[in-house]
Amino acid sequence: MKKDVADQTEKLSQYEENVEAYVQQRIVIPESMSKAIGDISLKCVVERDGTLSNIEILDSDEPILDEEVIRVLKEMKGWCPGMKNNAKVRSYVTISMSIMNKKETPTTNQRKKPQVNLM
Repeated sequence: MKKDVADQTEKLSQYEENVEAYVQQRIVIPESMSKAIGDISLKCVVERDGTLSNIEILDSDEPILDEEVIRVLKEMKGWCPGMKNNAKVRSYVTISMSIMNKKETPTTNQRKKPQVNLM
């Protein structure tokens, strides 16, 4: 277990809204990227105050956007932290999502439902 990050919690960390939509609305995609961008998977810590820290890219189809996705996630507030023994605890969460260029309208085949896996 990393410094005071809970491996198991009684109540899992969660975000009440759509994580992918939050990122998609705030990400800045370079003009040169005109097509669908791809998928990205990250691991991070949900802090007791509902912010994200220690964001780590696990897999990315477009490494040029990794820092931009991390920037947007660091601004994200409102996560419900995990609970253990009736106390808020730091806990890990993995997030997988598809990033699309806002100029494109995704087809059903292109659009993947975001996955938030709680650890």
